[in-house]
Amino acid sequence: MTVAEYQLFTAKPEDKDEIRRFLIEHFMVEEPMSRAAGMNESSFQKCIDKTFERCSGISHSVIARRAGSNEIVACALNSLWKREDSKGEDEKKGGDFDFGESSKEIDAVGTILNDLHDKFWGLVPGTINSVIHLEILSVSKDHRRKGIASKLMAWTEDPDKLNKLQASGIVAEASSLANQTLLTRRGYKTLAEKLVETVTDGNGVPLLKCDDGTDRGLLMFKSLEK
Repeated sequence: MTVAEYQLFTAKPEDKDEIRRFLIEHFMVEEPMSRAAGMNESSFQKCIDKTFERCSGISHSVIARRAGSNEIVACALNSLWKREDSKGEDEKKGGDFDFGESSKEIDAVGTILNDLHDKFWGLVPGTINSVIHLEILSVSKDHRRKGIASKLMAWTEDPDKLNKLQASGIVAEASSLANQTLLTRRGYKTLAEKLVETVTDGNGVPLLKCDDGTDRGLLMFKSLEK
């Protein structure tokens, strides 16, 4: 199957339940750190609902549907993140990646993502005040290696869309080796990393071990400043 057999659409509020179900059925069980943590639906849905809140109102998220069946096979959820939003973030319970009352393994995923997330504004020039935050990039495992992820990224990186949002770049916490490779190929630079093995239990034993070779989370950024 080729990319031509898929169609991209701007995600709309009425798509939210369908996107949530897609992410629970695919991203939750297919994303390496989530799989390693044994993520459960209750904790995952809590984090996804917060993601939807951040993404609402800017019309800069995209879904891919399979022609014929019209099923969602991939999505890129994007929010607009402003430097001023980071003020007082230290006081937010759980951070942006909050899985609620969950296991140590699930909490470890939040620790990795939040540690990367919280470093961002201190690592980019002060002239950058607004960026697109690539919250989730997910392609169903049955539809990978068909160029869909690249199409979603090209949609997200469209200069006209970004200019309208006054975004100076795109940032992502890349938690899988596959996404890290994709973003590197698209010109994203690594600003910070967090080794998976550094998040341990009380006895110094790593809480997560990914089965796809992912050994770290990366904070990755593509600047659009000229």
